[in-house]
Amino acid sequence: MTEGGGGFSGAIRFLWWNTSLSPPGAKSRTTPEDIAFVVEQLSEARELFGWDVLGLCEVNSEDVAAILVGLDDSMLSSVQMGQRSSKAVNDTALLFDRGKLEFIDEKSLYDMHGTRTLKAGHVASFAALPSGEIVHVVVAHWPGRMYHGEAAPMRTNLGLSLHRSMQRYRDEGQLNLVVMGDFNDDPSSPSLAQYFCATRDRTLAVDKDHFFYNPFWRRMGESEPLGMVDSICGSHYYAGGTDSRWFTYDQILFSPSFLGAGSFLLDESTSRILQLPGLLERIINDESIYDHFPVSSTVYIKDYS
Repeated sequence: MTEGGGGFSGAIRFLWWNTSLSPPGAKSRTTPEDIAFVVEQLSEARELFGWDVLGLCEVNSEDVAAILVGLDDSMLSSVQMGQRSSKAVNDTALLFDRGKLEFIDEKSLYDMHGTRTLKAGHVASFAALPSGEIVHVVVAHWPGRMYHGEAAPMRTNLGLSLHRSMQRYRDEGQLNLVVMGDFNDDPSSPSLAQYFCATRDRTLAVDKDHFFYNPFWRRMGESEPLGMVDSICGSHYYAGGTDSRWFTYDQILFSPSFLGAGSFLLDESTSRILQLPGLLERIINDESIYDHFPVSSTVYIKDYS
């Protein structure tokens, strides 16, 4: 697929990264060197991939401001979702290119689990330029497995809550929905596959439109065949893992409108884990704060002119 030809007028490129800069609940540990490395990696990703929408987590407002300064692009703006609220600790943000998208509004997707407030995600709404087609982008950072395992009821509730929120948008005719995040669950985990209804089956997603399509089912194994160098086995590395040290917790999911019938078309070949130069060495280093790769995906805008 190429922009400006073959029936497409442009593209929107998405990037998601858990930066590890400011984990929620942890004492601030970010150094200027950490920020500089994150800016370097994001600049490299933009040069290689050209992201237009950047979702970040484990960031606070100071981190986001410093990243924007470091990227030094007057067309970038942020939707700050990293403020502490009375309901939940938020650590996510979105950066976007104003040449591609016009910001409309944003809101948090809260729910309750007993007496505890759950944040299933945060949604920002945009108009894609120049068509004005509306796209809703959700960023999510779900609790870690250390305190809430794969089968914990809280994870069930997170998947159900996010599914209900997205269904409300669809019931109102808002069909272009992109969900990206660090879910601390693999694509096959019940919270995503069963309760959020994020399927690996494109045909099922099109036929039964309460599903989302999750192209990151493809990224759950080794990235390269045996004998190839620099193979990785997921987006997140945890040295203490019992059955694997790699997990595909970072994903970008799409509503069925991106699979052919709507104004956008997913380019699935771009739905991948970005192994940026210098990052693997830090991820597998126990002394480093970094433990996630970025993930990317692209949708093409259909040309109806």
